[in-house]
Parts: sequence; C-alpha cells; structure tokens
Amino acid sequence: MLKLLLFLFIFPSAFASSDTFSEVGEVSSELEIAVAEAVNFEVTFDLESAGEQEIKLLDVLRDHAVFKTISHFSSINLQLKSDVLYTFHLGNQPFFGASQNQILIPYTFVYQAYDYVRDKYPQQDELSNTLFAFTIEKLLWLELGRELINQYSLSITGEEEISLDQFSTLMLINLNEWDSEYLLDATEAFLIVDDSSTLLSRISFQSEAQLDELRYRLVMCMVLGKDYNKQDVQLDELTWDQGRLLHCRDHYQEKMMAWYDALKQFLKPENSLKKWISFLPKTITDISAKSHVQEMRGAKSLDD
Repeated sequence: MLKLLLFLFIFPSAFASSDTFSEVGEVSSELEIAVAEAVNFEVTFDLESAGEQEIKLLDVLRDHAVFKTISHFSSINLQLKSDVLYTFHLGNQPFFGASQNQILIPYTFVYQAYDYVRDKYPQQDELSNTLFAFTIEKLLWLELGRELINQYSLSITGEEEISLDQFSTLMLINLNEWDSEYLLDATEAFLIVDDSSTLLSRISFQSEAQLDELRYRLVMCMVLGKDYNKQDVQLDELTWDQGRLLHCRDHYQEKMMAWYDALKQFLKPENSLKKWISFLPKTITDISAKSHVQEMRGAKSLDD
C-alpha cells in the first residue's frame, strides 16, 4: 500500500528548487496583451459521447461541482490564449496530453478510478463518490497545468509529472474544503490507475513504483506543509518530527511561489493565486521575487 510510504524518509534532494520554472521568449507587445485581455477564452467540457453508464459517473462529478470549479477558476483567474476543451471519449488508449488546446480524457480511466474507490469502500457510497470525484478532479487539474505550460511556453526542469502534481495539489488544497485525507486517498487512487498510462516520463527512474513513491511523498509533504500548524494529530499518527514538518512547510511555500511566478504574467489582476501567496511569510515572497529577477537577468545576458 502506498500509505506505507508515509513512514519513509523524505530526502531534501527529492524536492525541486523554487526556480523550476522560467519563461521562454520575450514579453508580448502591449497590443497583443490588450487583445488577449479583451477576449475571454474559456475552459469547457464535451460530454456528448457519454452513454447511459457514463452519464451516471459524470453526474457524480457534476454533483461535486468538478467541472464548474475548473471552469470558474479559469474564467476569473487566467488570461488564456485560446479556448481549452476537455473531451471525454470512449477510446481505450489513454491520451491525456494537450493537443491543439484539446485535452482528451478516456472513459476507461474514469471507470477504473470509480471501480477502485468502490472496491476500497464498498459500503460507503458517499465517501467513495467523494474520493472518485477528487481523483478525477486531480487528473483534470494536472492536464490543465500541462495545457498552461503549452499555451504560455513555460519551461520546466526535472520530471514534468512532478511539477504537474504540484500544480494539481495546489489547486485542490486551496480551492476545496475537504479533509486532507481525501486528497491523499485520491492521490493514491490516481497513481494506481495512472500506472496504465504510457505517457509518463519514467526514464530517470528504475521502476514505475519508484516514481509513484516519490510523487506520493511530495503530495503528502505539500498537504502537511500548507497548514503545518494544524497537523499535530496527523503527525502523531505518522511519526513525523517537527524538523520534517517545517521542511514540508518550506516546500509548500516554495512551490506556491514558483507557480505564481511562472503564471503571474498571464493572470488577471485580481486572482486567487495572489490571495494565496498573501498568506505566506514575507521572507518567502521576497526571496522568490529576487530569485525571479536574477533569473531573468541571467537569461538576458545569455541572449546578449
């Protein structure tokens, strides 16, 4: 079970540095920015291919406002360069990558996620439905993050899936009021079902299990790090010491600032991410701002 991994030591080298992201290319002209702001591109969902059985599962997602949450967040926060369309399809081959601003989600993944949580909690319909919705929402956020990297030409170093895990986790824990245990269970379900995907980059890992272990540990650390002063009971159960908890707090804050720095050029003036970072210690935001300036100066000197 992946939860056994909670007792493993988290090595500092497993965490990417806060300067993971760098912007590629030069800032758009004032005219291009004005045009982009004038057009309100949207995130929409195509569910037309759904049959009777698929509709039942989609209704669970609707009941938990999964589609509404993502569409609403995008409309009030992001200056998209084009519409983004999620298309649920009946094909068997998983294909989650963004292609021409379309994200394809196979119903096979949806079914596998639903079956997994139902088997784990066979007598708890409400709980299994919530975990199922959370699992699919994680997938949708993860793929939206991939689309944003594509649209905005963001450059990342290291494993892309780990960076996307960070993005989806940041969205889930800041936009939902659910207990953090739900996120951890949903992450476990997601990684188990996701093992069938052939799109993950696993070249630098000896096995799929090794990458999954790392991804799960990092999500766990971000969950604990966000509300580090509210995790005393959970820490007692996990036998995590104060030093590791503080490390996770710093990790969450660094990833929050890294994604904000990467996206802020494309965010609307009043956006949720600005509010989220306002709760971070001032030292973290100052360090991130200086790092971003130094990084941009370094990139300019290389161009010269």
